[in-house]
Amino acid sequence: MPAMSDGRSQRRVYLSFERGETGALAERLIADLTTRGFEVAGPTKGVRPLAAIAASDAVLVILSPAVIRSDERLEEIACARRGDVPRPVVPVMAVECEVPVVIVRLQWVDMQGWDESALRYEAGLQELVRSIDAVVEG
Repeated sequence: MPAMSDGRSQRRVYLSFERGETGALAERLIADLTTRGFEVAGPTKGVRPLAAIAASDAVLVILSPAVIRSDERLEEIACARRGDVPRPVVPVMAVECEVPVVIVRLQWVDMQGWDESALRYEAGLQELVRSIDAVVEG
């Protein structure tokens, strides 16, 4: 893996989210994580989710009621946790909801209200980067 300016190896992450409810947060995270040297893939046209998850170092799941109702997002979470090559999952709570059973015991990053406060967003982003580093370095 190529090294980033701070000496860390570049991280590949898969970002699982639902466009309508958390699309704006996902777009901002993609931009900010990319700026910080992460390679980010997500559920977009032309991306095969299961292959992208297998190629990632970690899976980020932006939690919201829409994600919990989405068979595709739940399949991505299950694949990350129990697939042929399990990947660490970092849940990101964007909109209060029940956490899927398969990741209920994981510590989640709180980004609720991210769009109401620049400080809240930045604190959540910093916690997310630390969490990614922690699960990848294990």
